[in-house]
Amino acid sequence: MAFVGGLAAGGASAIGTVLSAVGTAVGVMSSIAQAKYQQQIAENNAIIAKNNADIAAEKTQSQQQINDQQSRALMGQQEVAQAASGLSGKSQLNVRKSTQKIARQDSFNIRQAGAYEIQNFLQQSTNFSAEAVNAGKQGTMNALAGLVSIGSTLIGGAQATKSSLNKINEPLGGNSARY
Repeated sequence: MAFVGGLAAGGASAIGTVLSAVGTAVGVMSSIAQAKYQQQIAENNAIIAKNNADIAAEKTQSQQQINDQQSRALMGQQEVAQAASGLSGKSQLNVRKSTQKIARQDSFNIRQAGAYEIQNFLQQSTNFSAEAVNAGKQGTMNALAGLVSIGSTLIGGAQATKSSLNKINEPLGGNSARY
């Protein structure tokens, strides 16, 4: 009777060990897939942020060109209006110089705002690239942890199975003395 009970316990222990190892392996594969997915998302976001930086640079240049054109048009209108007034002198020159200074400051502000926007997008791209690397490393660490867990499960299960099978060889009643 002990033989049958020991054999059943050993078989159940072995089956439990295998099922536990398989469950761990499935969990590890899912974790690795999730890490790869997060890595791909971060890589895509890095590309998008870099593209946004390029778009911001083009937009900044375009805005500055439009501002420069509008400023030149305003200065031309001022010159025509001043010439039509018949007046000349230092005050008219001061008005045109003031308009030029404001136009230069506007252009500078446009460039500065564009530079900040570009820098922010480039920083986002760098951050997303780092996130992608970390996600890849996390997948590797999950795989290693899973392998260690599977190994531990198999070793522990083998010991339990051996212990159960050793009971088969024990004499009934647990007495080891021979007659």
